[in-house]
Amino acid sequence: MDGYGNDPERTAEVLDDDGWFRSGDIAREDENGYLYLVDRARDIIVSGGTAGNVYSRLLDDFLIAHPAIKDAATIGLPGDDGEETVHVSVVPRDPADVPDLPRLTRQIVDALGDFYTPASYSITDPLPRTTVGKTDKKALRAALMKTCA
Repeated sequence: MDGYGNDPERTAEVLDDDGWFRSGDIAREDENGYLYLVDRARDIIVSGGTAGNVYSRLLDDFLIAHPAIKDAATIGLPGDDGEETVHVSVVPRDPADVPDLPRLTRQIVDALGDFYTPASYSITDPLPRTTVGKTDKKALRAALMKTCA
């Protein structure tokens, strides 16, 4: 790609000096050479040292596989120490039957480890969406920051 039409600023954000496109995706390669998308760089929750960063996509995938959860999104919210805390927004499958959050936290920690422990939850319906139908984590974060202020 040569760039975004009539948008040199956005083009400069994604093309490096050699013309390579930086998608912002983080991937891993398995022993057979298959690539797996792990997360978006901007969605990683910086909760401490490099070993303590939380891949929001991993937690999102875990949550939406839960039988009581219809949809979920994980974002980082600013903590008191300058790092981010894990916040989970959950859309229950049945609005009258909200998941047991302490039990859900234990399930998360058992499956993914202590780094993934949510510091907070919100119950919502629906999650904000982009024009292409993806969860709009930027809008979700902004809404939560507004209610916390």
